Amino acid sequence: MKRTAHLRPLSREHHAALRLASHLGQANSPEALEAAVADALALRPELLAHFRFEETVLIPELERFGEGTLVAQLRADHEVLIDFLASAPRMRRHAASFAQLLNEHVRFEERVLFPALEGHWDRNGHPPAWPQHAAGNDQDADMGADDGR
Repeated sequence: MKRTAHLRPLSREHHAALRLASHLGQANSPEALEAAVADALALRPELLAHFRFEETVLIPELERFGEGTLVAQLRADHEVLIDFLASAPRMRRHAASFAQLLNEHVRFEERVLFPALEGHWDRNGHPPAWPQHAAGNDQDADMGADDGR
């Protein structure tokens, strides 16, 4: 099914997240792990902006349609992913777990959450206003991130 225009930017960002998850999951040496962790931390602003957009735009839409279970999973995944992204040492210790959850989270959004929203929109109409999403143009320094120093 072709993704609705409202969700295409988020789907495009999911490709980068899946590449990152693969990179982290395939890190089989200390050097490879350091490179993958550096990539993850470099993408932190975009990932946090993506999560914030979903929480401020998608969650109200999901709630409008009574999708409390999907909202709960989205919030729970985001909470854990943000915790992993909070510091380089934490990311190093939990790289494989982060990679697995990120992969599962993207698959959940693409295979369950987005189709649910699109189905509701097909039956009930799209939201009247939809803000532009531009990852990385967000102020994410206040989300608990530190470099482990």
